[in-house]
Amino acid sequence: SGQESLSPSVARARHARSLSVPPQPRDCSLSSWSSWSKCDPCQKKRYRFARLEQPSQFGGDPCDGSDREAEECVTNSPCRSRARCDGFVCALTGRCIARRLLCNGDDDCGDQSDEKNCKKVFRKCDQKMEEYWGIENLAKGLNIFTNSLEGLVLDHRYYAGACSPHYITDTRFRKPYNVESYTPETKGKYEFTMTEYDSYSNYESTVLKAKATQSSFSVGIKIPKVFELGYSSNDMRFKKFMQRMKRFSSSSSKFLHARCELAVGVYKLKPRALMLHHEFLRRLRQLPVEYSYGEYRELLRDFGTHFIQEATLGGIYEYTLVMNSHELHKAGYSLSDVQKCAQKGFNIAVSFGKFSVGLGVDSAGCKALLKEVGDSTVRKQFVEDFQALVRGGASEEITTLAHKDLPTAQLMQLWGDAVQYNPEIIKLKV
Repeated sequence: SGQESLSPSVARARHARSLSVPPQPRDCSLSSWSSWSKCDPCQKKRYRFARLEQPSQFGGDPCDGSDREAEECVTNSPCRSRARCDGFVCALTGRCIARRLLCNGDDDCGDQSDEKNCKKVFRKCDQKMEEYWGIENLAKGLNIFTNSLEGLVLDHRYYAGACSPHYITDTRFRKPYNVESYTPETKGKYEFTMTEYDSYSNYESTVLKAKATQSSFSVGIKIPKVFELGYSSNDMRFKKFMQRMKRFSSSSSKFLHARCELAVGVYKLKPRALMLHHEFLRRLRQLPVEYSYGEYRELLRDFGTHFIQEATLGGIYEYTLVMNSHELHKAGYSLSDVQKCAQKGFNIAVSFGKFSVGLGVDSAGCKALLKEVGDSTVRKQFVEDFQALVRGGASEEITTLAHKDLPTAQLMQLWGDAVQYNPEIIKLKV
């Protein structure tokens, strides 16, 4: 062939060099405009759009201008009238509500027009009640292609006059009209599931890629009934985590990944007759009668592709220890020893479960190893990096503590209490 076969070491060196060369910037480009749609009889407008042919990548220029256009037009075609309202038509939102909801002290219209010109207000709900924890996010649409929660699709501040209190511990909540049930959950303890990975490629394929694709689906793929809500592609927590971990892609490091999941509530939506958020309803009514790709695409961008039918709320606390395999080997330690040290360290203050104490490393060695995780003044021998990723219970204090050291029983209790009042969606059904 006239070509020398490369030795494995030379091939690896060339591969490493090729990885270090940054990719060329790619500018965003759009297709030419589509033809104009027919004149819509209700909006008295016609529409056209451009498709995305190449997204901006690697620092390339973004697309300038809009990818959809509308212009006024004239048509003789009649506009099909909307469904008749036998109740009260709200002034700005156009919502149709029952007349019994007028002058009851609630903003049932979403624009306060049902509470105007009242001779007397007959308050249905005098007692102070709280909103369910995390209820605002549950009303949003989900874009399953990006894992992002978008605009409000449902109105979870509409009660249809109902005022029966729902108690969770000592807190009194008011159940929204759209919600069938919101049940407190006590699943999950402060226990970590730990997994060892002897190479970056194993860690990447199991942990990093799974995070990037949880609930991210491509067109034509059937969506599972219940799935874990992964990180949004724009989530800075996830971006920083990925950037830090990718530094070890060409190393011989070993990885210990720990994960704890805590569920605090289960939410279920009513199966029918839902009250839509007034802004989403307004946008729906602005859509042309005849399908126009550009207008429907814009609606999906702003409000997502699906709404949430059921969800588990809570938090996920996970961390990764990156270990120097050469130094571990020199000291006669294995990755399993590190795992047992981490488990033992977590269980010092309080016993959340019994772990094996048959360590291949003595107590002093364990202390030295664990000290390297949080102490920036110690010269690192075994621990190359420590990265935490926390969802739910957002607080500056918890975030600071989580990124500083291995979790203690006290920190987990602090985090668990915060998750109760500030949960995130961890599993859902759309």
